[in-house]
Amino acid sequence: MIKQKVSSKRSSSETIKQKVGSKRSSIYKFRYAMRALVGLSLDRPVTTRIQNGCIVGSYVDERGASGDSILMIPDRATPGVRVGNYGVRELQLAHLTSQIAEPHVSHPIAILDQMIAIPDPALPIHPLPHVELANLPTRNKEGKPITRPELGLQIDPKAVEKFITTYGVFHGARKDHPAFAQNIAEVADRQSVLRRAWLIGIGGDFEGRAFRVGFFPSHVSLTTDDLWQFICYLFKCDDWDEKIGVCGNPGCSAPYFVKKRIDQKYCEKGACTDYAHQQHALKWWRETGQRRRAKKRGKSPRKRRR
Repeated sequence: MIKQKVSSKRSSSETIKQKVGSKRSSIYKFRYAMRALVGLSLDRPVTTRIQNGCIVGSYVDERGASGDSILMIPDRATPGVRVGNYGVRELQLAHLTSQIAEPHVSHPIAILDQMIAIPDPALPIHPLPHVELANLPTRNKEGKPITRPELGLQIDPKAVEKFITTYGVFHGARKDHPAFAQNIAEVADRQSVLRRAWLIGIGGDFEGRAFRVGFFPSHVSLTTDDLWQFICYLFKCDDWDEKIGVCGNPGCSAPYFVKKRIDQKYCEKGACTDYAHQQHALKWWRETGQRRRAKKRGKSPRKRRR
């Protein structure tokens, strides 16, 4: 079922509402002709250090100078997040939720993703935070690197510190609180939830929250200062598009990746690309090569010329 509303002369917006699946399904797609910018509003910490199981940091230095206030916007073409300042402080609060996969799972405007405007390519770019969080190094009690969610894993504090320096804390202090303390155990818990969702699908831990909405002549701005909310949004976008992938190389140290093709089985790191070529050659040898060898053995010997 497709319902299309054509705007009048006074309005340039167009709404398309598309129902997916059977009549009983509660899954809807919403797409807006007006472009939308979806981003993470954050303040970069000036200093960070590891202390008592936390990443302790400050948004101001000894002279009172503060860090950068930025907005991270997903760029699906790269993929990655671009960094810029879009005046998000003036935006108002609003709730935009829809449903995906399961009726009880709240899903914040993720399906607007296909209409997100591509930011200025000159802006600096960083890896996608949900991919970075899922791939933060973890080890078991014996010190062996483990990438699958297990009980008792220890996350690398240095990697967590770098992650917080780049993407900010999950929630809490901003400019009105000059210091913060991000519990490393909380980061590990969030990573475990994300990894389980990556492997088995979306669960109840991915609940939608409020996005700030700003209306401009050329676009709509949808932002949040909650890092976990932003990560859930990015994951749901990729899950909706069937782009969530786990590298098929058992030796891959960062197996969680975003697919460029739905049938992609391996990430694009050098070692994993080589492994993929080896597996392809081995499959060819087992299947095509075996048939050729069997056919060759089945040939009758050539008759000798007299």
